[in-house]
Order: sequence, then C-alpha cells, then structure tokens
Amino acid sequence: MVASMDPLIVLYQDGFARNGYLEKELWKTTKDYSESTLPEFEAQVLKPYVKKIRRLGSKNIKSQPLAHIRSQLKESVAILVDAFRDQFKPPKLAEDGFVYYATDSILDEDLNVWLVNAYNETKLPEDHYFLLDTNHHLFHGMGKVLSEIWDKQSKGLPILPLQHGDGWQLVYAADSEKKWKYEYAGYERKPKKSCRIKLANETREVDEEEEEEDQPQTEEKLKE
Repeated sequence: MVASMDPLIVLYQDGFARNGYLEKELWKTTKDYSESTLPEFEAQVLKPYVKKIRRLGSKNIKSQPLAHIRSQLKESVAILVDAFRDQFKPPKLAEDGFVYYATDSILDEDLNVWLVNAYNETKLPEDHYFLLDTNHHLFHGMGKVLSEIWDKQSKGLPILPLQHGDGWQLVYAADSEKKWKYEYAGYERKPKKSCRIKLANETREVDEEEEEEDQPQTEEKLKE
C-alpha cells in the first residue's frame, strides 16, 4: 500500500498462498490448486518440506520458513518501488493520497522468492471464508494506518514511526532529501545452476553454459 504520496510511504501486508502440483496449474481459472493463509501454508506445506531438504543450510530458515519468505517479499516490494520512484510524480496536493496494489511471486524449491507480476489494479478474491477474513483484516488495518498518518499531518507531527500498523509493515520511505528501504540483512540468494531455457524447436532444456558453448560454432557457420 502506498499510504502517503508526499512524503512517499509504502507498506507491506501478507496476502495468501496458492499451492499446485505443476507451475502451469497456478495460473488456471479452474481449481487445480489449493489456497490458504500464509501461516496455514507454513504449517501444512513449508515445515514438512524443509525437514526433508538439507541444502537450505540455515537453521533459522528451517525453523521459521515463513519469516524467511516474508522478508524476501518485503525486500522485493521495496526494490520495485525504488526502481520506479523517479517516475513517480504525485500532484502538488497529494498529502492525503493513497493507493493499494498487489503483487504475485513464485516460490522455488530452495525457498527463493521471485516477483513475477505487479498489478496496476487490485481485485481481491473472496472464494473462501479465509479470504473474507483476510480482506477484512487488511482493510481494517489500512484504515487505522491512514487515520494515523492524516492525524499526524494535520498536526504537523512526524509521520514515522507508525504506531497502528496492525499487520502493515514499512518497506519504503522517502522525501526530497533522503530515503530508506527495507533490506533482508544477511541473506544472499544462491545462483542457480541452470536458467532452464526451453528451445523453440526442442523439448529438452539447456543451461546458460551450454548455450554459450554453442554460440561460437553458430558464428563460424554464418561466416562460411
């Protein structure tokens, strides 16, 4: 949520998890997947999964996988906001302006988060009771945050720190002189062995290294 445009204040709130057997199933309109809150996803999927995976390494990740994932989600939103900040030019009378957006991210087998979509508009699903409850909590907290910001602005008080986040967590703050963005301290994503590029005329997948090795041969054939 962009809680304030001038100064720019952006906050993060948990959404929900979608779990499917195949990646293509996650984007279908049919129900070939299950949906749950993030705490339920941690209890039902993440914790049983991390017990079987040794390569994750960190004990903190294994004991609190959701905290690890949430920190990555927050950092991805902060990076996204920072990347487009220069193009963000609110109107002069925008101190009470706010907007709510949503993002989609994919979780890989190493519990790395990859942001894949950021939406200009937000359509909140309400297919399950837990989604109704999630949305109620989201908007109730949003109202408390905005009321606090507007009250402080009217009195000329510093906006930060916020006292009534109710699940909303600060990930970005900036004015004309300085900025702050959330960073997941101590975490460095391990490079993947393969980018798994699918060739247009083949069914197999190739690694970046293999693709680079093939490139000089192609150039020689062109020269001939």
